[in-house]
Amino acid sequence: MSDRTSSKFKTRINSLIPDFLGGFTGAVAVLPQTIGLSVLLFTSFGMDASVGAMAGLLGAVILLLSSGIAGATIGMNSAPNGPVTILLTGLVVILMIKSQIKQIAPTVSFDDWTTFIPVAVAALTIVVIFLSQKLIPKLSSIIIGLL
Repeated sequence: MSDRTSSKFKTRINSLIPDFLGGFTGAVAVLPQTIGLSVLLFTSFGMDASVGAMAGLLGAVILLLSSGIAGATIGMNSAPNGPVTILLTGLVVILMIKSQIKQIAPTVSFDDWTTFIPVAVAALTIVVIFLSQKLIPKLSSIIIGLL
Protein backbone atom coordinates (compact mmCIF):
# COMPACT_ATOMS: atom_id res chain seq x y z
CA MET A 1 0.00 0.00 0.00
CA SER A 2 1.46 3.34 -0.96
CA ASP A 3 1.86 6.23 1.45
CA ARG A 4 -0.78 8.20 -0.43
CA THR A 5 -3.39 5.40 -0.13
CA SER A 6 -2.53 4.87 3.52
CA SER A 7 -2.92 8.59 4.19
CA LYS A 8 -6.36 8.67 2.51
CA PHE A 9 -7.47 5.64 4.54
CA LYS A 10 -6.35 7.25 7.82
CA THR A 11 -8.06 10.51 6.87
CA ARG A 12 -11.32 8.67 6.11
CA ILE A 13 -11.18 6.74 9.41
CA ASN A 14 -10.40 9.94 11.32
CA SER A 15 -13.38 11.65 9.69
CA LEU A 16 -15.71 8.76 10.61
CA ILE A 17 -15.00 9.03 14.34
CA PRO A 18 -16.75 12.42 14.75
CA ASP A 19 -19.64 11.13 12.62
CA PHE A 20 -20.13 8.12 14.89
CA LEU A 21 -19.85 10.31 17.97
CA GLY A 22 -22.37 12.76 16.48
CA GLY A 23 -24.77 9.92 15.75
CA PHE A 24 -24.38 8.53 19.26
CA THR A 25 -24.85 11.96 20.84
CA GLY A 26 -27.93 12.54 18.70
CA ALA A 27 -29.34 9.17 19.75
CA VAL A 28 -28.86 9.98 23.43
CA ALA A 29 -30.42 13.43 22.95
CA VAL A 30 -33.59 12.14 21.30
CA LEU A 31 -34.04 8.91 23.29
CA PRO A 32 -36.54 10.31 25.81
CA GLN A 33 -38.54 11.88 23.02
CA THR A 34 -38.67 8.80 20.81
CA ILE A 35 -39.39 6.44 23.67
CA GLY A 36 -42.15 8.68 25.05
CA LEU A 37 -43.86 9.20 21.73
CA SER A 38 -43.53 5.53 20.77
CA VAL A 39 -45.06 4.44 24.07
CA LEU A 40 -47.92 6.85 23.55
CA LEU A 41 -48.46 5.60 20.00
CA PHE A 42 -48.24 1.89 20.83
CA THR A 43 -50.48 2.10 23.91
CA SER A 44 -53.11 3.95 21.93
CA PHE A 45 -53.28 0.87 19.69
CA GLY A 46 -53.74 -1.38 22.72
CA MET A 47 -50.20 -2.73 22.93
CA ASP A 48 -47.95 -2.84 25.99
CA ALA A 49 -45.95 0.28 26.80
CA SER A 50 -42.81 -1.84 26.90
CA VAL A 51 -43.24 -2.67 23.19
CA GLY A 52 -43.44 1.03 22.39
CA ALA A 53 -40.42 1.82 24.55
CA MET A 54 -38.33 -0.82 22.79
CA ALA A 55 -39.49 0.37 19.37
CA GLY A 56 -38.55 3.96 20.23
CA LEU A 57 -35.17 2.89 21.59
CA LEU A 58 -34.28 0.78 18.58
CA GLY A 59 -35.65 3.33 16.12
CA ALA A 60 -33.58 6.18 17.57
CA VAL A 61 -30.37 4.20 17.78
CA ILE A 62 -30.61 2.63 14.33
CA LEU A 63 -31.69 5.83 12.60
CA LEU A 64 -29.10 8.07 14.19
CA LEU A 65 -26.17 5.65 13.98
CA SER A 66 -26.95 4.99 10.32
CA SER A 67 -27.01 8.74 9.71
CA GLY A 68 -23.66 8.87 11.50
CA ILE A 69 -22.27 6.32 9.06
CA ALA A 70 -23.57 8.41 6.18
CA GLY A 71 -21.92 11.50 7.63
CA ALA A 72 -25.14 13.44 8.07
CA THR A 73 -24.85 14.40 11.74
CA ILE A 74 -24.83 18.18 11.34
CA GLY A 75 -27.61 19.61 13.48
CA MET A 76 -28.49 16.18 14.85
CA ASN A 77 -28.57 17.35 18.48
CA SER A 78 -31.67 19.45 18.11
CA ALA A 79 -34.99 18.02 19.14
CA PRO A 80 -37.99 20.04 17.92
CA ASN A 81 -40.52 17.91 19.78
CA GLY A 82 -38.83 18.28 23.16
CA PRO A 83 -41.53 20.50 24.71
CA VAL A 84 -44.24 18.07 23.60
CA THR A 85 -42.34 15.20 25.18
CA ILE A 86 -41.98 17.11 28.43
CA LEU A 87 -45.72 17.80 28.51
CA LEU A 88 -46.57 14.16 27.86
CA THR A 89 -44.03 12.75 30.32
CA GLY A 90 -46.54 12.45 33.15
CA LEU A 91 -48.94 10.43 31.04
CA VAL A 92 -46.23 8.25 29.59
CA VAL A 93 -44.71 7.53 33.03
CA ILE A 94 -48.15 6.47 34.42
CA LEU A 95 -48.61 4.17 31.34
CA MET A 96 -45.08 2.75 31.60
CA ILE A 97 -45.39 2.04 35.31
CA LYS A 98 -48.79 0.41 34.80
CA SER A 99 -47.47 -1.90 32.10
CA GLN A 100 -44.26 -2.80 33.92
CA ILE A 101 -45.75 -3.59 37.33
CA LYS A 102 -47.37 -6.68 35.80
CA GLN A 103 -43.98 -7.77 34.46
CA ILE A 104 -41.95 -7.09 37.61
CA ALA A 105 -44.40 -8.50 40.16
CA PRO A 106 -46.12 -11.47 38.51
CA THR A 107 -48.00 -14.10 40.45
CA VAL A 108 -45.37 -15.59 42.74
CA SER A 109 -44.92 -19.32 42.42
CA PHE A 110 -42.37 -21.02 44.62
CA ASP A 111 -42.40 -24.02 42.27
CA ASP A 112 -40.97 -21.99 39.39
CA TRP A 113 -37.86 -19.96 40.28
CA THR A 114 -37.98 -18.06 36.97
CA THR A 115 -40.83 -15.89 38.27
CA PHE A 116 -38.26 -14.08 40.45
CA ILE A 117 -35.96 -13.11 37.52
CA PRO A 118 -37.79 -9.84 36.64
CA VAL A 119 -37.75 -8.72 40.27
CA ALA A 120 -34.04 -9.53 40.57
CA VAL A 121 -33.18 -7.68 37.35
CA ALA A 122 -35.18 -4.61 38.43
CA ALA A 123 -33.53 -4.59 41.86
CA LEU A 124 -30.05 -5.01 40.38
CA THR A 125 -30.67 -2.17 37.92
CA ILE A 126 -31.77 0.18 40.70
CA VAL A 127 -28.73 -0.74 42.82
CA VAL A 128 -26.37 -0.15 39.87
CA ILE A 129 -27.96 3.24 39.18
CA PHE A 130 -27.53 4.44 42.76
CA LEU A 131 -24.00 3.03 43.14
CA SER A 132 -22.82 4.48 39.82
CA GLN A 133 -24.00 7.95 40.91
CA LYS A 134 -21.56 7.81 43.78
CA LEU A 135 -18.70 5.89 42.16
CA ILE A 136 -18.72 7.39 38.64
CA PRO A 137 -20.48 10.78 38.91
CA LYS A 138 -19.29 12.02 35.50
CA LEU A 139 -21.17 9.30 33.60
CA SER A 140 -24.92 9.01 33.31
CA SER A 141 -26.08 6.59 35.99
CA ILE A 142 -29.26 5.76 34.05
CA ILE A 143 -27.29 4.64 30.99
CA ILE A 144 -24.93 2.60 33.19
CA GLY A 145 -27.98 0.99 34.82
CA LEU A 146 -29.44 0.16 31.41
CA LEU A 147 -26.17 -1.42 30.34
